[in-house]
Amino acid sequence: MRRQEQSQGPVMRYEVYHPQYGRTEINSVSAESAVWAAVKRWGADWKTEACNCTVKKLGTAAKPRCRRCGKEFGRPGDYTAICPDCERDNELYRRECASRTKTDRRAGMRE
Repeated sequence: MRRQEQSQGPVMRYEVYHPQYGRTEINSVSAESAVWAAVKRWGADWKTEACNCTVKKLGTAAKPRCRRCGKEFGRPGDYTAICPDCERDNELYRRECASRTKTDRRAGMRE
């Protein structure tokens, strides 16, 4: 259910402030869901702490960057990961490593 809400509409960047917990920046679809995510991140009780939060809209969320090559990919607000091109390269490397002949490193079994 939460994933469906995040995919509806543009993802914005919000700054949520609470006097006791401080400031945090959240990527979210709406200000209400940003407050909910911030309270969840702080580990506080939603019912008592949400009313004390103030929300400031910072703009649109940035597109994620690949951790390997640095290229932007995906939609704004998505989680940072590895781009599809780098995933393909990693999979090819794994297959090549798996296809190499293995040597037995146990004592007495070495050639």
